[in-house]
Amino acid sequence: MTWNMVKSSYDQALIIDNDTGRSPAVVYDNIDAPLIAAAPNLLDACERMIKIFDAEPEALGIYSAHRRLIEEAIYEAKNHGR
Repeated sequence: MTWNMVKSSYDQALIIDNDTGRSPAVVYDNIDAPLIAAAPNLLDACERMIKIFDAEPEALGIYSAHRRLIEEAIYEAKNHGR
């Protein structure tokens, strides 16, 4: 899944799903649009980091607190509003 932003009127932007052409979000301040458009890629990166930590526990080392932050971010992204 890849999202892109399309600026619209009044300093707003539509977030467009490149695979479906649907708009999962409207951003009311263009400054936030790049972050929202990057959300699927950021979630994917977080999930990949957890897989690396699971496959190579020694890679975790001093980053155990970071793993918890990543897991919390994944949880929020997948369960927000449910």
